[in-house]
Amino acid sequence: GKVEWIKATDINSNEWYNLKIHINIDGVELAYRSKECGRWIPIIRESHGLKDIGISNLYLGIRSQGESIVYVDDYYYHPTDIDKMSYINGMFSIYDKNSLELKSQMHLDIRPNSIAVHGNYLYLCCLRGINVYDISDTDNPVLVGTHRRKKYTEFQGSDTFEKDGKVYLVVSTYSMGTDILDVTSPSQMNLVKNVPINDNPAWKRNFTFDVVCRYPYAYSTFTVKESYLFTEYDYRGCLCLDLSDLKNVSQTLCEIPEDVKSDVTTADNQPNKITQYGDKLVLNNSTKGILVFDIGESGLPEYSYCQSLLGRSAVNAVSAFEDGTLFVGDTYSGKANYTNYPDYGIYWYQFDAGKVELSKSMAIIEKGKTFTLKATVAPSYLGDKSVRWESSDKNIATVSSNGKVKGIKTGTAIITCTSIATGASAACNVTVGHVKLSQYELVAEKGKIMKLKAAVYPSSLEDRSVTWTSSESKIVKVASNGMLKGVKAGTATITCTSNATGLSASCEVLVGYVKLSQYELVAEKGKIMKLKAAVYPSSLEDRRVTWTSSDSKIVKVASNGMLKGVKAGTATITCTSNATGLSASCIVTVLQSPKSVLRSQGVADMVTSFNEIESSVDTEPFDVYNLSGPRRQVTSLDGLPNGIYIVNGKKILKK
Repeated sequence: GKVEWIKATDINSNEWYNLKIHINIDGVELAYRSKECGRWIPIIRESHGLKDIGISNLYLGIRSQGESIVYVDDYYYHPTDIDKMSYINGMFSIYDKNSLELKSQMHLDIRPNSIAVHGNYLYLCCLRGINVYDISDTDNPVLVGTHRRKKYTEFQGSDTFEKDGKVYLVVSTYSMGTDILDVTSPSQMNLVKNVPINDNPAWKRNFTFDVVCRYPYAYSTFTVKESYLFTEYDYRGCLCLDLSDLKNVSQTLCEIPEDVKSDVTTADNQPNKITQYGDKLVLNNSTKGILVFDIGESGLPEYSYCQSLLGRSAVNAVSAFEDGTLFVGDTYSGKANYTNYPDYGIYWYQFDAGKVELSKSMAIIEKGKTFTLKATVAPSYLGDKSVRWESSDKNIATVSSNGKVKGIKTGTAIITCTSIATGASAACNVTVGHVKLSQYELVAEKGKIMKLKAAVYPSSLEDRSVTWTSSESKIVKVASNGMLKGVKAGTATITCTSNATGLSASCEVLVGYVKLSQYELVAEKGKIMKLKAAVYPSSLEDRRVTWTSSDSKIVKVASNGMLKGVKAGTATITCTSNATGLSASCIVTVLQSPKSVLRSQGVADMVTSFNEIESSVDTEPFDVYNLSGPRRQVTSLDGLPNGIYIVNGKKILKK
C-alpha cells in the first residue's frame, strides 16, 4: 500500500542494474545491485505484519569440482493466493565438499535448475537461460557468457560431451524434450538440435528433467505430469538418446516396474534427477530412494533395482562421485507438494551401487584340482544376497552354486558372480594348466646321469620356461635342463615348476646300487664258490636279489649266490635288486685245473703289487690254493704259514 522513491547515492548513469522486491517471512525488501553477480544492496526494508507465509528453497543442482568444492544452485519460490508458483530468483552457492559448510553465494537474476562442468567452465542452466562461468579459480567463478531465449524455455538438467573437436551441452527442456547446444565458445552458444518427446503420441503427457552424457549416448529422466500418475499414460524410467548422428537423434525408453513407482505427487514428479556412477545410472525416486540402471554393452540402460536410502528421501539432486559418495537433495517431509517443506537440505550417502567383490580376480588351477571363490555382496543391508555363478567355458572350468571351481582341461575361462538383487557382478579369470613330466618315479644308479623332460600347459602360454629343484641335492643333483645325477644312495624329490603359472610336477627319485663281494673271479671247473651282495639304499624294505648267469653251461648260480664252474670258459654273473631293478655283475672265468688257475693269475709276476691285508675270517669252509697248487679247505687263514694264496679266485698275501 505504500510506494517510496529513494535515490541510491552510488548509482552510475552508464551502468545497468537489477531491482528486486523480495517478500519473505520477515517482511518486504526493495533492493538493487549492479550487474548480475553483484551483491544486493537493500534500499528499504519494512515488516508486512503477515503470518503463515511459507518461504522455501530447493537444492536442484549439485556438482563437485576438485578436492573440496561443491557447487549448489538454490531455487527460491513463494506461493501466494494469486499465483501458487510465484517464483523468486535464486542463488549460486559454493560449499566445502568434505564438511558441507557454505563458503560463498552469488545472487542471480534467473532461476537456476542444474549445473554442468566441462574443463574450466561451469554451465548453470536456469528458467529462460543459461549462464557460463570460468572456474579456473574454483572458489571464485567468473561469469563469461549467457544464453537467453525470448520464448519461455525451462532449461533443466544438463551435461556436456565432445564430438569432432567441439563441445556440446545437452539440456532437458521439460515437455519440449531435449536441446543440444554447441558451447565450444562459452560466449556464443548456438542451438544445434531440439529433440522433442511429443513426436511419440503416447508421450505427450511426459517430460524430461535431467540428463547425463556418456557419448555416444545421453541418458535422461522420464516421468509423467501429476494428473496422469498411475494411468495408462504413466511412463516413467530412463530415456536414452543416441547422439552419434546429431541430425537424426533416436530415443529409447527403459521403463521401471510398476511396484517401484513412487506415489508421492509433486509439481515435478520423480524420477527427475539423474547421475552416473561407473556403469550405473542413479535416478531419484522420492520416498522410495533411488533407481539404479545398468549401462549394457549396447549402451542402452537396463533397469536393475530400487534402493531405499534408510528413511531419507531423494526428491531433488543426486550426484555421485568416484569414491561412491552420493550427494542427495532431500526436501520431502511427508507433504504432497513443494510448499510445505520445513526441512530442506542436502546430505551424502555412501552408495555401493550393488557391488560384488570376489576373493580372487585371477586364479591358476591345476587340471583336475578345485578351489572355492568367495563372494561379498554390497550394500550390506540388502535382504537378498544370493548370487549366480557362471563359467564362460565349462569345457575348461566349471563352477558350482557355492563358487567351487574345478579345472577340466587346460585353457582359460572367466568365472562370473552376479548379485540376484542388484545385477552387479564380478569376475575371476581362471587359467587351467599343468606340468607334464616324462617320468614321475625314477630309480637312478649312484654316479649315473639321467634326464627328465617337462611340458608346460596351456600351450598358449608365452612363457613356458621351468625351474628344476631337488629336495636333497646330497642325494640327487638336478641341472636347469632337467639332467639328474645320483650322488649317494637315498631318495629325493625333483620338482619342475612353471615360471608362468607357478604350477608344478614332481618326480620321486631313488638312488641306489648293488655291491658285490667280488667283480672278477677265477674258478676251477667243478668247484663251488660264493658271491655276496648288499643292496642300497639300506632303507629299502625289500632287499632281496635275483642271481642270473649269462651262460649257465659255463657257470651256474643259485638263488643264494653260490657259483659252480661247469666247464672252462667265461660267463657274467648278474645280481639284480628286486626292489630297484639295479644290478651289479661279476665276470667269472672257469679253468680246468688248479695250476691253470695259478698261471691265469700271473702270480709270480704280480706279488709285489698285492695289497697287504690282515687275516680274513669267514665262518664257512672255503678253498685255498698255494703256489705249488695243492688245495685245502679251511674256515680261516689263521694257522696257515705266511705266503701267497688264492682264495675264491682272489690273490691274498698273508704275512
